[in-house]
Amino acid sequence: MNKPAGTTARPGPRNSLLAALDGHELGSLLEPAELHRDEVLSDIGDEVRRVWFPHTAVLSITVPARDGESTEAATIGREGMVGFMSSFGERRAFTRTVVQVSGTADWLPLARLEQAFDRDLAVRDLCLRYTQGLLAQVMQSVGCGAMHDAGQRLARWLLMLQDRAGRDELALTQDFLAGMLGVRRATVSVALRGLSDAGVVRHERGRVQIRSRKGLEARSCECYRIVRAHYELILPHSFA
Repeated sequence: MNKPAGTTARPGPRNSLLAALDGHELGSLLEPAELHRDEVLSDIGDEVRRVWFPHTAVLSITVPARDGESTEAATIGREGMVGFMSSFGERRAFTRTVVQVSGTADWLPLARLEQAFDRDLAVRDLCLRYTQGLLAQVMQSVGCGAMHDAGQRLARWLLMLQDRAGRDELALTQDFLAGMLGVRRATVSVALRGLSDAGVVRHERGRVQIRSRKGLEARSCECYRIVRAHYELILPHSFA
């Protein structure tokens, strides 16, 4: 499933949580992996055994529906981790975690992170701060979906993805974007065309390149700025 990566230094961004814990015991416990788009790391009802720390990969926590469609609840990249919240209670996954953007990550057994959490105050503080940031993202996303139009939400989502992937060009299909935003493909097509006509993004089949971050911020709703500011407050180096 997850092929171990080599032991050489990784190109591109590094996970900011792991960077903050340099010198702590977690470094010797980590296992590298290459993650591939659409790979499911855990599904509803699965026992959660691993915590994932993306570097260049980006993960989505999604809520599937009975008809097979799904909507994204949170996006996690180099600023965060996936799996730790299962240590707070039932270890069965309530949502699905899927790879949104291919790339590198590290993982370690959930039980080992729990041990470090109990013994090391720095690990505990960082885990709790990140959990607060993740919950803020999820809660703001709920309000965003109810209050803002598809164009604003698409701009917000692309900004979030750029932050977490650490790059401007991303492999994204319109079908995938529609699923993440919970809208029809035709709605995404119209919104992308508007951003493309304004010179904010360049869209080709299966790829989106962000050409003007400032322009994208101007077209996003305030939800992006609210969540980004909260991360900068509680975890200042998340997107450095």
